[in-house]
Amino acid sequence: MWTHYENLQVRRTASQAEISAAYRAICVSNATQLSPGSDAERALLLANAAYQVLSDPDQRSRYDEWVRDQEWSAETARRLLSASQRPAGTPASDREVLHAGLFGRTLAKLTLPAFIGLLVWLGSRAEQPTSPSLPPYSSANMTEMEAVDPMMEAAFQSAEPVSDPAETSSNQAGLAAPPAVMPEIVPSLALAPDGQPWPRVAGYLDGTARLNDSGLSTVTIDNASSGTAKFVKLVEISPLRARPVRQIWVLAGGGFTLEDVSAGRYDVRYQDLATGDLARSEAFDVQEIAEVDGTRFSNITMTLFQVSGGNLRTFPISPTEF
Repeated sequence: MWTHYENLQVRRTASQAEISAAYRAICVSNATQLSPGSDAERALLLANAAYQVLSDPDQRSRYDEWVRDQEWSAETARRLLSASQRPAGTPASDREVLHAGLFGRTLAKLTLPAFIGLLVWLGSRAEQPTSPSLPPYSSANMTEMEAVDPMMEAAFQSAEPVSDPAETSSNQAGLAAPPAVMPEIVPSLALAPDGQPWPRVAGYLDGTARLNDSGLSTVTIDNASSGTAKFVKLVEISPLRARPVRQIWVLAGGGFTLEDVSAGRYDVRYQDLATGDLARSEAFDVQEIAEVDGTRFSNITMTLFQVSGGNLRTFPISPTEF
């Protein structure tokens, strides 16, 4: 499995000093060859995403756990496939026998009431999702890019400017066009945060910054199945805080695609402008992983309306969390 460690060309047991040295070496070696779309730019993007995670002990610990889970799942799938393809009558390996024996002996020790209780508890956990704890949230309307590493700032001086938000419409996101008339909006939310009427087209809100925009991934906000407009925030989740990095408006029946999203952990928070209700999604990961034939990145669609088979589970939030 290719990970952030491979992107920085360090061992998984590397010290923080080794990680910092490797990151700066990649920045220095690629800065002189940088041009839009080049291998040097791709290497810097991957190194930056890797360093953001591995330079923070808490994020690194969580990432290492995620990598172990992924590798364990892959190994388990491989073993199951191998077992399913084993000819009839072929004995299982010692490890497969050990796993089955331990599981069977554990269940055998449970009394009937305890076993029934276990099933009920598992069912309740599956049907009633709880809101996981999150770091402190800052809803400040950021209008400037926060400080970045000087090496990366110098390396990305040639980056292309951000495109006009009007150029990205709900149709470009592969979604149905929004209705021509403005949806009903509760009077207390008649104006956007900048004090102006809500725009007639989906897009970024004036006066808000577009942060975390050095990636290759996209996050599509799908509001096509909803009859109400939404004020939406893409929120970055880090061990120390949660902060909005993109703020958009989507019409009823439409949608919008956030482009160039950097690798990281995020959730989507939104306000229904017809009711004023506030909600957020489960946290999700945007990933960029270098592979032999290029970079694998995320194209995520978040559906804001609870439809059958939808992919978004939401939790109610308070105004201070929005």
